[in-house]
Amino acid sequence: MIQLSSDPTFHYQILRALGLASYGGADIGEVLATADQIKAGDFESFYTAFHNRAERVVAQVQQMSNAVSIRDALFRASTYFRLADLYIHGNWDDPRILQVWEKQTECFDRAMSLLPTPGERKTLTSPAGFQIPIIVFPAGPEPGEKRPTIIMCSGLDGSMEEMYHVHGIAALQRGYNVVCFEGPGQVFTRRSQGLGFILEWEQVVSPVLDHLETLSWADTAKVALLGYSLCGLLGARAAAFEPRLAALFCVDGMYDLAQTPIFPVAAAVVQQRLAAADGAGAASIQALMQDPHVPTTLRWALSHCRWAFNVRSPVELLEKLRRFTIADVVGQIRCPVLVCDAVEDHFAKGQAKMVADALGEKATHMVFTTDDAAEQHCHLGAARFCNQVIYDWFEKTILKK
Repeated sequence: MIQLSSDPTFHYQILRALGLASYGGADIGEVLATADQIKAGDFESFYTAFHNRAERVVAQVQQMSNAVSIRDALFRASTYFRLADLYIHGNWDDPRILQVWEKQTECFDRAMSLLPTPGERKTLTSPAGFQIPIIVFPAGPEPGEKRPTIIMCSGLDGSMEEMYHVHGIAALQRGYNVVCFEGPGQVFTRRSQGLGFILEWEQVVSPVLDHLETLSWADTAKVALLGYSLCGLLGARAAAFEPRLAALFCVDGMYDLAQTPIFPVAAAVVQQRLAAADGAGAASIQALMQDPHVPTTLRWALSHCRWAFNVRSPVELLEKLRRFTIADVVGQIRCPVLVCDAVEDHFAKGQAKMVADALGEKATHMVFTTDDAAEQHCHLGAARFCNQVIYDWFEKTILKK
């Protein structure tokens, strides 16, 4: 594949941006021109390039009068604001963390209001006491017919808004209702409630399913949960406790965070830094996250995970991450599961097979390859092919078409 940056992690994120063009979340020329302004390994240049691009698109909207043009531009601007946010969580007090998210939300909501059938934001309450933001997208303007519904959540650094472009539109095009949601630790909930990730994802999914039972257009016998990236693990955890699910998509399968390739590397570096810090461990870790000579993936993982899990101590973070496994509950999953895998997955290589092996006959293990041009984690850049595979499986396995 053509390299979009000499920095492998930036390449991956730029590919993520390009992939959203498949469903109206970006424009290829805008992304490539922005990528050209990013300095490898420089978090601030990544922020500046995408933030400037977003502001430019928003300024263009001021000259528009056509509703379709305005909608399309605002969806793109929302994406670019989200991308600007990716690498700024090392300093929890950085005002941009809230400012950028307010801008992306405003753009997305204005664009969403201009859809033929607008989505609707709602807030649910978990029995655990926290609030669950959702966006509901009915399959049509007059949803009298009960239809299958896909509920979907993103991963460590994704959002409901991104999921709309990655998998939501494709489901709507096939006549399925869509509900995007977020739980603790994810980008909206972390900001609005100060909550870090929890393992007990059934506390998030079950209220969403409860809400579907109040909607006349949702066929509650045909509800599938799509867990994206980290939510491949969390979604599987929820499915172990939620018999109402007809199917589960793990895009991609994740089994145990402590067994992912980056975990032992991060643990070793943290331990080494703390041992050599002579009482100044916190300062040493902070310096690591700002050191451009340290691999970008490691710097990002430590800085973003501390923020997303709401844990300042890297030692406490590693201990918390060790809890994130489905080993003890995977045998309780009863529904059919599509376990997606990627041959070049740099975050979770080998994890999907572990999930599929543990599930046995309940799993369909789908390996995406370089020949498919879908070899990256979550198959970035191959959204249409990925949606073809997962929704065709849903039709065949659950809808019996």
